[in-house]
Parts: sequence; C-alpha cells; structure tokens
Amino acid sequence: MYKGYPICLEEDGTVSVLRLKLEPLEEIRLHEEVIPDALRKLCRAICEERVLQDPIFIDEDSKVILDGMHRAAALLKLKNGECQNLFWDEQKNKYIYPECENCPGKFKNLEYILCCSLDYVNTKAVELKKWYRGVSYPLEDLIHAVKPSYELQERSNDTLQDADFAILTDGKKYFSLSGEFNNVLEKYMALRDIEQLIRERNGTITYCADEEAYKLLKRNEFTFLLITPTITRKDVQNFSKKGFPCKGEVFPPKSTRHRLSARPLKINIPLQLLKRGDYHLKQEQLKVFLRRKRKLTVTGRLEQYLEKHKILFGEPGELKEPLENPYLWACEFPLEFYEIKYNVDEFTEDVSSTLIQ
Repeated sequence: MYKGYPICLEEDGTVSVLRLKLEPLEEIRLHEEVIPDALRKLCRAICEERVLQDPIFIDEDSKVILDGMHRAAALLKLKNGECQNLFWDEQKNKYIYPECENCPGKFKNLEYILCCSLDYVNTKAVELKKWYRGVSYPLEDLIHAVKPSYELQERSNDTLQDADFAILTDGKKYFSLSGEFNNVLEKYMALRDIEQLIRERNGTITYCADEEAYKLLKRNEFTFLLITPTITRKDVQNFSKKGFPCKGEVFPPKSTRHRLSARPLKINIPLQLLKRGDYHLKQEQLKVFLRRKRKLTVTGRLEQYLEKHKILFGEPGELKEPLENPYLWACEFPLEFYEIKYNVDEFTEDVSSTLIQ
C-alpha cells in the first residue's frame, strides 16, 4: 500500500508523520454535513480555477475525513454532475452561475482527492477539539423559549452531565439543557434545533474555537456561549458515511474541530492530476508535482488556522532571496524534514495577507 509523502517532524525529535497522497473519492467517508452556501462557493472556485487548493485530512485506516468535508463534497458533486443543482434559482428560473447553462459534465472523470493521511487512533499529531456557539440573542429569552421542550437546570460551571446536550452561559450563570438521547449524534441533532430556533428569532450564531470562546465572550463579541457535547474519535468513525450523506446520518456542520500539529496549505493541485488513472502511477505523478514545489513553514495564527505550523507551498519561480523577502518560499521541497520557520505574527499586515492569497 502506498503510504504517501512525509512532510512533518516534531521539534522534540519524535516523528509525527502526515503523508500527502491521493485517495479514491468513492472511498472517502464524511462525518459531518456541509453548509450549502460554503459548498456552492467552493464548487464555483474549483470549477473556475481547475485546482484543489488544500488537501483534506483523513484517517489512514477508515478513510474518515477529519478536516475538509466541503472540499470532498465539492469534488463529489462535480464528479457526479450534481453541482448544477446548487446554482439553480427557482424564482428567476435560471442559473446564478452562467457556466452551468451549457456544462458538458467536464469533471465526470474525477477519481481522486488530495489527502493528508495520518493514524487517527494512535497519533498525537491531531487533537479532537470543539466548536462552541457564540450567540447574539437575549439569554433569558432563549431560556423562556426552550423550557417547554427540554429540561433546564441552573449549574455551577460549564461541565456537561450525561443527559446534557448543551450549556448556556453568559460567563456568570450556567444553564444546562438535557433530554433523553441514545447517542451523541442525537444530542447534536437537538443542538441544531436550538440553533434553528435562535436564527428564526433573528439571533446570530458565531462558531468559535473552544479555547478562544471565553475570550471573545469577555470582549462582548456575542451575548452568551452555547457549550457543545464531547465527541470521541470512535464517534467520528462510527457516524460517518461514504458519498453524500443525508440529513441526520452524520453530524451537523461545525460539530468537530480537528487541530493538527501542522497544516499544508496552498498546494494547488491541478484537477488533471485527480482524474481517472492507475493508482500507483497517480501517486508517482503527485510526488513529481510536490518535488518541484518550494515550501515555507510559519508559526502563529494565519486566518482561521490555529495549528502551530502552517506549511505553505509555492511554485519554483516564486523563490526569492530570503533576506530580501523572508516571507516568500524560502527552501526547497522535499529536503529531508528541513524547514525554514518564521513567526507570522512578526510580519507586517501586507506580508501576512500575501502568504495566504
């Protein structure tokens, strides 16, 4: 079995291997639903640019996607010729994306997707974290609205008990919402109902990383937090499905957040390399493609990515003098685990934005 190309080495000397490889789309398993607007935007971007910008992260054994649900779903839609449905406007009776009008199904030969593969069960290279919900809506009004449907109790902290599916807190008081559930998937279905109720009442929801949520609450970015239930790695594997899952078969969007030790970005693999062909030949083509790339590893926050290391890939022609332009691609790939590192927080705003464009 092809193991893929290693790209990461931990600073303490232990190897945490993240391997770039191609996997058949039909073998990939989604454990979360996708957000229609995000899927539509991504389908259009891929269609126009003819590249997959970033790899998805998968478990090597089960092929469950850990990160990149929308990227996989977009390729599946394009492959199956179902992307046109995303752009049809019933009221105007036309496509909102004109390219769909006479689309010949040009992506039907897509067979593979670029993956960053790891041993999900045993590795320390990935953490399973949470998305909390930052809610802009009066807390007392929501409490009054949900009382008829769920058991509500005031608590002393934000720890969820077995029957709880959410904790509501403004940082001072804590209220648990509970009910009868057979598994954590059912809890997240109930949580989605609460989110829908908030939106129906013109409230807004911000998805925020659990480690940043209370800081944002203190800055009054929203009115209160909705603390979410814990999902285990086994849950992620059990509640997953090949193809395009229906509502209720997998977790709602923004249920899990996998934080990696490193994240490869901006690889921009052409769709041509993802088309039907011999599996082993395709892997060799990928290796050749990666070898001609330059890479730069940066630390610090870059857009929404909280991983310690972001490994940015660039074309050979983008290599500049490091002293003149230290933020550009500064080392050859793939020298054996060799990286030049910069802290993105030390860059100017213009330089930081250049990195992620």
